[in-house]
Amino acid sequence: MVKSIIVRAVVPFIVLFFLLGYMYPFSSISVAKSIAYEPDQVFVKEYVHSLKDLDKIRTFKDEDTRLAVNMMIKELHTKWLTNDSSLNMDRSELNAQIIQLTHIYDQLLKLRTKHAQHYDENTNAFLFLLIEDTDELKKQLMDIRDTAFSSRSDLQRAVGNAHMGFAQYLNRTISFYECYDAMK
Repeated sequence: MVKSIIVRAVVPFIVLFFLLGYMYPFSSISVAKSIAYEPDQVFVKEYVHSLKDLDKIRTFKDEDTRLAVNMMIKELHTKWLTNDSSLNMDRSELNAQIIQLTHIYDQLLKLRTKHAQHYDENTNAFLFLLIEDTDELKKQLMDIRDTAFSSRSDLQRAVGNAHMGFAQYLNRTISFYECYDAMK
């Protein structure tokens, strides 16, 4: 009798505990601190196609620009951006992305201070947009990583928005290089 009362009282709390842990994957009560992300197949195909255009970039007028663009290309090739199947993302993967974006941000700032006078107006404008986009993407990923009370669906939507942000970042990187390459 006493056992059945205890079981009836404890089991709902255990079920609730695991249910809340599933619903809020980055909360302190979650067992598996990762989220599954299923990207749009058509979007990934277009992204990979644009990425192939960026991979054709080979000539640079200075070493700093080459280094910055190659860092951006490496970041844009990240598995979760180019994979069209479902994958799990955890905090360590988000941390790695944030660290890489921080390095790119620093490199772009260095490029802006060191080479701004050598770039034309359009190239400087795209460089400024890339700096802003890098910072914004870093903030988006930090918000995803640091949130404890967002639901699984909110986190999946946020990752999808970050994926779209990286697509815009890819297009801006291509535009920056095209302006840079067209300079006399």
